[in-house]
Amino acid sequence: MPFVVTDWDYTKNQIEVDLPADCDCPGVNTTSQLPVETIGKAAQTYVYDTQKAIAQQEQLPLNDPLVLSKTRQLIIKLAVDDDLLV
Repeated sequence: MPFVVTDWDYTKNQIEVDLPADCDCPGVNTTSQLPVETIGKAAQTYVYDTQKAIAQQEQLPLNDPLVLSKTRQLIIKLAVDDDLLV
């Protein structure tokens, strides 16, 4: 994935992504950058898949507040673990 989801505000359904400067992915370089819509759809899929996995693990509906909160916490934790957030 040529980007990392760094946060998800589930109350506003806003996803924050980071495009690493040292990424060698052809879709991110300056000569052939992926359209914002493509990156947005991929980020939405990532968040949804994470949310779905947590909902299944917790045996709760996708929109349960605990599922939403744990999804956001995991997204932030993974970004921090990858040293993407300071």
